[in-house]
Amino acid sequence: MVAASSLVISACSYNPNEGNDTEVQGDATPAPSPEADNPAGEVKEHAEISDIAHVGDTLAVLSDDSITFGSADSLGDPLNVSAECGGLTTSVDHFFIGCGDKVYKIDPDNPGDPRVIPVDVDFPVTAATELSSGELFLASNEVADIVIYKDGEVIDEFATEEPADQLFAVPNQDEVDNVVRTNRKETTIQNLDWENSREGGRLRAGLGLGQATVGEDGTILVSDTVGGRLMVYTSEDVVRQHQFGPVNGSPWGVSWDEERQIAWVTTTDNNLVHGFDISTGVPELVTSLSTVADAQHVEALDNGDLVLGSASGDGLQIFSAAEVDEAVDNPEES
Repeated sequence: MVAASSLVISACSYNPNEGNDTEVQGDATPAPSPEADNPAGEVKEHAEISDIAHVGDTLAVLSDDSITFGSADSLGDPLNVSAECGGLTTSVDHFFIGCGDKVYKIDPDNPGDPRVIPVDVDFPVTAATELSSGELFLASNEVADIVIYKDGEVIDEFATEEPADQLFAVPNQDEVDNVVRTNRKETTIQNLDWENSREGGRLRAGLGLGQATVGEDGTILVSDTVGGRLMVYTSEDVVRQHQFGPVNGSPWGVSWDEERQIAWVTTTDNNLVHGFDISTGVPELVTSLSTVADAQHVEALDNGDLVLGSASGDGLQIFSAAEVDEAVDNPEES
């Protein structure tokens, strides 16, 4: 189906709060969505989407046991993967996905011929990321271990306090890249002191961490689903909380928009995606757009398009760069 409608925009009366003293809950899950009455932009039919990622303008869409690649308007043939695979991650030039006893390293220019990296570890790999210097980090949402490969060989292994739901390489302009993991059950974020074969600083990430993603200059965006907040961390050396602010709704998906310098956050309980300026001391709401139901995944592409994926089969939603610019530049007074 294709849906074209006016953008739902609200902004300007946003007031940051000072946090929430509610007891940490952890184990956050996305809030269920109401039916999407009038999603904005263009909506393309698609099966239930379990993750999306991008390298440049190339989009990767994970659904059950297959990944499709291409532009938002034209996805190609699926790459079949195991249902035991975890989520997608990216480096500057490649997509990665951990799948039990192997990792797929996928060139966005040639996704039909991925490099399959067999790994000999004592846990099912569900998270994988690669540093700019070539180290491949492996983790699992079942076992609290980190294994590091380089040139096809295990070069190190060490334990962490909990398993990892997500694993990210954080580029560092001055020194070696950092690596950060998150754990949803304990709602924690932690950098890895991997050069010294040990875990690093570990922080409680809100009341119930949902999703996290890497921004720029060591920035990490985190949705606090239980606390209803966008949380911003930095981790060029150790992980530090930088700022946070409330979100209108129950946040889940997060993405960094490098072109506009905006953090995007989806709220699944009200079918909205919100854009925040994080250049000041607290996130400041710029605009909000109406989304498909269960928009648990969002990606801001290099060409300015904003793409969202429904986890319940409501479709792949595309806001063109022009539509997003219009929403950001001309928000309605709320």
